[in-house]
Amino acid sequence: VTHKSPTDPTESVAVRLDVWLYVACLFRTRSEAQRAIKGGKVDINNHRAKPHREVRSGDT
Repeated sequence: VTHKSPTDPTESVAVRLDVWLYVACLFRTRSEAQRAIKGGKVDINNHRAKPHREVRSGDT
């Protein structure tokens, strides 16, 4: 049985979109990030996003 360690670089960690935008300092508050997402100003992989959408490494 093979187990991946939590620090395995091939393992992608998912984070809520609104949280990622806030932590990346693109918005002053998480609420601002949520409003922008709900207002249709944020797309992920050419699709409209929702605040609870999980983003992973490689998403555009």
